[in-house]
Amino acid sequence: MEANELIDRYVHEVGGHLPRRMREDIQLELSSLVNDALDERASAAGKEPTVEMAADVLRQMGKPEDMAASYLPEQYLIGPHLFPVYKLVLIIVLVVLGGFFLLAAGFSLFDSEPGEIGRQLWELVSGFWTTLLTNFALITLIFAVIEAATRYKKDIKVVTPADLEDWDPYKLPQAQDPDRVKRGELIASIVFTILVIILFNVYPHWIGVISFRDGEGPYFFPFLAPEFAVHIPWLTMLWVTDVVLKLVVLAQGRWNKPTRWVEFGLGFFGLYVGYRIVTGGPITAFTWLDVLVRFGIWIGLIVGAFESLGRLFKLVWGRPFITTKNIKSRLA
Repeated sequence: MEANELIDRYVHEVGGHLPRRMREDIQLELSSLVNDALDERASAAGKEPTVEMAADVLRQMGKPEDMAASYLPEQYLIGPHLFPVYKLVLIIVLVVLGGFFLLAAGFSLFDSEPGEIGRQLWELVSGFWTTLLTNFALITLIFAVIEAATRYKKDIKVVTPADLEDWDPYKLPQAQDPDRVKRGELIASIVFTILVIILFNVYPHWIGVISFRDGEGPYFFPFLAPEFAVHIPWLTMLWVTDVVLKLVVLAQGRWNKPTRWVEFGLGFFGLYVGYRIVTGGPITAFTWLDVLVRFGIWIGLIVGAFESLGRLFKLVWGRPFITTKNIKSRLA
């Protein structure tokens, strides 16, 4: 390993703990600082910079997460490294709920008596704001919990000899690391999974379709069959475990062998839950649609089985198996 590669790894690792909007500038500044310090050390020694010199400089800089924390401003309920994702999720929820509100308002105007339009619109607006505030409060709570679980120390830490012994720059991951997590995607996945858990367990009657019948006004039909309720506890167990796993990975900052094994077990459990659903009673309230849904689930189970086999192959033998992604790359 050369000195430049070690520095690149350190700078990249620091950038992984910074908000995207400020990451590039800080990485450029940090790279310049480290290289200047390395040149000074090499000049004092009277020889070319070596990887050992670079490692010593990086030890003096401190751990990547502590260095990143020194660049961040004081954080509150939701810090700057989570706020962009938090804002994006709020916008998505606002757009989705707003679309449902406009659709419901249009149906209400179409199907209401002239004297009832004002009252029904008022009820819709009141319900919309209540639902919107409830969802915003819930999302804020979720992000606050994630922030508390992954918060970094914001004060610049004084590096002690013990810290230098505990942290080894040679153990920095590669800049292109397949086990490195993408925080934005992982956090968004956690938030939406929690919302799905709440939807299926608290508001399953919201899952439905709007239809017109005999030229009359709109009617709301539940999408799920009553018999589907027996599968909700299994799905909830699957989703909750998935959220816990992703929170652990988010706190660690990367995937490792134990979490990859848990991911494999979770995928296998998901196949079992899917098999229970597809071989159980009715899934939807519409017989004609049930056939299509079952066919789609069977396809998903086959693809999921190949994906699980690929994960197992890689975990045991350390190299990828032929998965759907590999097949696509070979055909391209």
